[in-house]
Amino acid sequence: MRIWFKSFKESRFFYPALLLFAAGLIYLFLVNRIGFFYDDWYLIFDGHAQGPAYYHEVFLADRPARAYLQAAAYLLFKDQVVYYKLLSFAFRYFSSLALFLTLNLVWSKNKHANFLAAFFFLVYPGFLKQVSSIDYMAHMASLCFAILSIVFSIKATLAISRLSRVGYLLAAILLGWIYLGLMEYYIGLEFLRLLMIWVVTRNGMVNPARKTLINAVLKWSPYSLIPIGFLVWRLFFFTSTREATNVDAQVGVLLTSPFYISLWWFKNLMLSFFSTVFFAWLVPFYLYFTLRLKDAITVIGMSTGLVILVLFLLNSKWNGKDRSGSPPKPIDSEWTRIFLLGGILAVLVGLIPVIISNRAVNLDEYSRYTLPSLPGAVMILTALLYQINSKQARLIVVGIIFFFASATHLANAINYADQSEALRKFWWQVSWRAPQFQPGTTLTSIYPSTPTSQDYLIWGPANLIYYPQRQDGSPVHVQLPALILNNSTLPGFLAQTGDSEYTKRGNLVHTDNRSLLVMAQASDSTCVRLLDGKAPELSAEDNPLIMLVAINSKLERVLVDGPSTTPPQSIFGAEPKHTWCYYYEKADLARQSKDWSEVIHLMQEAKKNGYGPLERVEWMPLLEAYVATSQVDQLTPFVSIMGDIPFIRRQTCQLLTKAARENNPPDPEMQASIGETFCK
Repeated sequence: MRIWFKSFKESRFFYPALLLFAAGLIYLFLVNRIGFFYDDWYLIFDGHAQGPAYYHEVFLADRPARAYLQAAAYLLFKDQVVYYKLLSFAFRYFSSLALFLTLNLVWSKNKHANFLAAFFFLVYPGFLKQVSSIDYMAHMASLCFAILSIVFSIKATLAISRLSRVGYLLAAILLGWIYLGLMEYYIGLEFLRLLMIWVVTRNGMVNPARKTLINAVLKWSPYSLIPIGFLVWRLFFFTSTREATNVDAQVGVLLTSPFYISLWWFKNLMLSFFSTVFFAWLVPFYLYFTLRLKDAITVIGMSTGLVILVLFLLNSKWNGKDRSGSPPKPIDSEWTRIFLLGGILAVLVGLIPVIISNRAVNLDEYSRYTLPSLPGAVMILTALLYQINSKQARLIVVGIIFFFASATHLANAINYADQSEALRKFWWQVSWRAPQFQPGTTLTSIYPSTPTSQDYLIWGPANLIYYPQRQDGSPVHVQLPALILNNSTLPGFLAQTGDSEYTKRGNLVHTDNRSLLVMAQASDSTCVRLLDGKAPELSAEDNPLIMLVAINSKLERVLVDGPSTTPPQSIFGAEPKHTWCYYYEKADLARQSKDWSEVIHLMQEAKKNGYGPLERVEWMPLLEAYVATSQVDQLTPFVSIMGDIPFIRRQTCQLLTKAARENNPPDPEMQASIGETFCK
């Protein structure tokens, strides 16, 4: 075993295997529990509705090359979310290998430092939305193709054979156009290509710096076809109809106030620089403090064990000899200077396309803008690390950095796994409650623990469950549209301003406040309630915005007849266990049909099986059933349950009084009892 480990440690596979091992644990942790997020929802719905060819319509407005990648992935994986995540991980892993190979080609004697740069690149915690594996797959692919393109450029520069040189050059140019077609704002990575060619050109030369730079530019000149060719196409042959990627619209902002906008760009450039290079390693760690105690202990234990193992392997490698039998040579100051200054310039140039698009790095919403500057950021970090002369002290710092990175990624995985589980349960409960919605029903809700910032986060899951049928033609008609409920949209809800329509990425969404259905859930542990605006049943823990629009909810938009709709398990997982919320949803459905005996039967069965609500308002279907069937004595145990909280007591009074009044014939004893017990 010792002989095998020594042989493996000295082989060329040691570092790639270590990268795969460390990154696999932190990126694939809970991968089978994490579902779709963000733009994944409308992308997977469009695949259902029109098939993979429709992605050409979806991405026509800004990045048409993305359609080919997305269509190929959908053909292979369909709804199997785990495979999208594995593909995104593969792109990220091979990106780090490509960076490692690039640095080894340029600085062949500094493999340990090169590995650290590739290692930091791979475990970088500044970008955590890779879990949205469909939407961000193109970002990962573009980064991978960009660095592979640079690898081929270096190979062409070093090649002796003309045939090899031409082959590598053509491969580099082709991959360059592909990565820019996927993500145009990655164009700043072209500086990294020039930097690496310059270093390779000057290696072993005693020419003056100016002559070396001229030689480097001449060797780089064939690759100028990549940015120039892309920009010619982008500026003169392609028109982006999306403002965020329209060059004229973004740069035109500068003309409105050149001095002010220039200052604003400079400020954002500096903030983005420090966020990308330094803050990204610490700020996202806040996710750890959001974990439950059990999960926090798990993260600490896994991260500590992983750090210890990686440090042991690195220490064993660093204290050994290389494949030639010689101990590694110390890093020279010239390498440090080039790595540091080159890294700084690579970060700044990588950020410029982002800044002039009037965006900036935000480690939450806009963390993706760190990616084109990431190679430069890890070069800076590695150069600073090698200012530490002691090998053991340097190793300890590597361990600290890796601990924060791994703990952040693990905490992120737990956070998204919990959100996925909550989202799946939400929509399973909706499917239990509503066999079908009338076409054109406008849905709204606020998920308790998952951001509800875009309407497709609601209509995407809803249509995948209720209207997944294939459609012909363009655009795709969203049968169940949705409206986002926030402070900006609230006035429109309250005014019930009528209908509106828009088409975005090939999806036609027609909303109407007059056909609104509000779905409420106080917390992930409570049940989803489809509200009846005539008598909305609200929890004291409901979002205040939900409370304000509840009276506009049209419960009649739920079609109670017909077979139940089952969510596709490939997207929403297996049907959850039938605990309290299952019985509540089915009882509430029976109440809508005024099947009072079924309501009572379901609730009694739930109690018999040991289930009960965590939210008192969920007793309402049973209470109304007792009133409707004149079982006044059955209400007595609920007087204290529903009367402790004034907010719930008042709703109970109103609901039961209305139910008693609607009894045919009216029951005076029931009305008097309700007045004496629930309406005091």
